[in-house]
Amino acid sequence: MPNIAAIDLGSNSFHMLIVSTKDGINSPLFQCGRRVQLGADMHDGTMTDEAIQRGLACLRDYRAIILQHNVKITLTAATSALRIASNSAVFCRQASLILDCDINIISGEHEAKLIYLGVITSTPLQGKQMVVDIGGGSTEFILGENSNVQYADSVSLGCLSHFQKYYSDSSLNAEKFQRSVDNAKAQIGNISAYYESAIGHIGIGCSGVVEAILSVIQHCHWGEQITMDGLSKARTSLLKQFSDVYDVRFEGLRSDRRALFVAGLAIMIAIFEILKPSAIIHVNSALREGIIVNYLHPYSR
Repeated sequence: MPNIAAIDLGSNSFHMLIVSTKDGINSPLFQCGRRVQLGADMHDGTMTDEAIQRGLACLRDYRAIILQHNVKITLTAATSALRIASNSAVFCRQASLILDCDINIISGEHEAKLIYLGVITSTPLQGKQMVVDIGGGSTEFILGENSNVQYADSVSLGCLSHFQKYYSDSSLNAEKFQRSVDNAKAQIGNISAYYESAIGHIGIGCSGVVEAILSVIQHCHWGEQITMDGLSKARTSLLKQFSDVYDVRFEGLRSDRRALFVAGLAIMIAIFEILKPSAIIHVNSALREGIIVNYLHPYSR
């Protein structure tokens, strides 16, 4: 089996994974991610020329890496920004020429199922489990039992889109933060009935936002997992110390994640208040791994 590359074209970041496959085992050869913000500053559902050029520049670099690793099969999955953009065809046409492959814009439900496939490749799940992926333009929720998906939902609620809705002027205060939490709760509430059986269980989170929140909680000694108690302490500390999202600094928080951390924290608090997991742990496997697994062993759609 030739080397395979999978590229996740997200609203905030593009991620790539290259694997070699032998005897049914996928061995990672290279992986990377770049913050492109394809969905930034979208007006009337149109991607800006600047965002398109950032995305294409990233893919040119990825193409060079693909050639270096002798990749014969390149798989793509374009998500929220390209699902909703009125000019997605403009980007996809140029991206396809750069990568020499099709650009596949996938539905939110399909994305959620691929995320679940990616998670179970590295994390054996027992019993019912909720998986959450907070992306740039949407958040995917999956309820699964062992290897089977029971429910898969995509909510138009992402750290980048939420940031632009509530924090584009960069000011931060308790009232604004609560409004952003309440909005996220309202959207998550629309799907909450399907996830009642996961209440009180430990959930799984798989995104850079989840990783950033967990890193802050651990570095600040507010817990080893993401819990409501740790999130409450993060919220209190955030609003006490900072009045501008670009000034946010915590131990364990990378500089390039400072601004979106606030929106991500609001979404995570909403998840806990509505869906009530006992805790959420982070795993690295997600959509990229799911793209490859589904190519090799397609799930029944």
